[in-house]
Amino acid sequence: MNVDSLIPPLTGIGCYTQQLVAGLLEREAECQLACFSQSRIINPSSPLLTGSISDPPDRKFGKIRRIVRRIPGAYQLRSKMTNVMFKRAVRRHLCDGIYHEPNYILKPFDGVSITTVHDLSFYHYPQFHPRERIRYMEREFPRTLDRAEHIITDCQYVKNELNSILGVSTDRITAVPLGVGSQYCPRSEAEVHAVMKKYHLKFGQYLLAVATLEPRKNLQGLITAYMCLPTKVRRLFPLVLVGGHGWQCRELKTQISQLEIAGELSYLGYLPLSELLCIYSAAGGFAFPSHYEGFGLPPLEAMASGIPVLAAENSAMAEVVSAAGILVDSEDIDAIRNGLEKLLLDDTFRTKARQNGLLQARKFTWESCVDQTLAVYRKVRD
Repeated sequence: MNVDSLIPPLTGIGCYTQQLVAGLLEREAECQLACFSQSRIINPSSPLLTGSISDPPDRKFGKIRRIVRRIPGAYQLRSKMTNVMFKRAVRRHLCDGIYHEPNYILKPFDGVSITTVHDLSFYHYPQFHPRERIRYMEREFPRTLDRAEHIITDCQYVKNELNSILGVSTDRITAVPLGVGSQYCPRSEAEVHAVMKKYHLKFGQYLLAVATLEPRKNLQGLITAYMCLPTKVRRLFPLVLVGGHGWQCRELKTQISQLEIAGELSYLGYLPLSELLCIYSAAGGFAFPSHYEGFGLPPLEAMASGIPVLAAENSAMAEVVSAAGILVDSEDIDAIRNGLEKLLLDDTFRTKARQNGLLQARKFTWESCVDQTLAVYRKVRD
């Protein structure tokens, strides 16, 4: 299994890979797992697999990486180099195994290959991705679909898209929902006091959004809708953003800086898990009006933390949130604004949403995700 996505800061794909690796290592009797990163086989005790690498790269490194990604041909050159190294490693270690790629694009492998396709955002919203990445996906994704013995998706929605849009037979696709860990749970004010004090927040009195700063997450739409709320509501529930820097977010960062100066918003950046758990459970409400998601882990984590959720009704988020939260059109600022007002001020709804959210979140476990993934492995080996 390729574990490059475990390199911090973790995104949703990194979280998925982390949970798969942990679950498969616990099931040694059923599956002997070999992991590789940067196209080299790595030891199970590697800090990358044990989770002891937790700090994100510094901002200077992240900025350099984003600049390099925009260089014409960068993706293609990196792909060729890693493929050569991967072939060498496979000859020595993985001749007769199953190769599972948890991050879309398969590397060259003569045996049985499985890929996880998390979403088709690059197909629906190419304008929301770096140009070089789109060229890379346009070139490599069809090859991956042709070569994969089987394809895993995070939800039924993307499975249906692969079939209806790209013509992949449903017999070759299995929808395996993601999960949420037990560490995401309601917490008392005393339990989160230190984190609240550190970030100058009040328990139950802020609106939270957790997302990478990138266009697809629709944070600008969220901010616009939030600023349409009455001043009294914004003072009672300031907006708190958590997430690392992505791409095409210069205007968004300018907007965030201006609102921070005005005291309307707090941007906390990428947080360690221990703090993120507290930030979730102490929020007054959670908003995630993303334009498109292949699953939507943050709304699930928010529901498991016992806070009411607003999400977009499009794509897979309707499967995840269902009737437990407020679902709105991500393109409709008025709908988002009205949804936020209900999310923050309607006490009857808030009480019900907390209860229903906890029940909905219990339907999604990483144990089930690992078990269903193992079932796919058995299917392709038979």
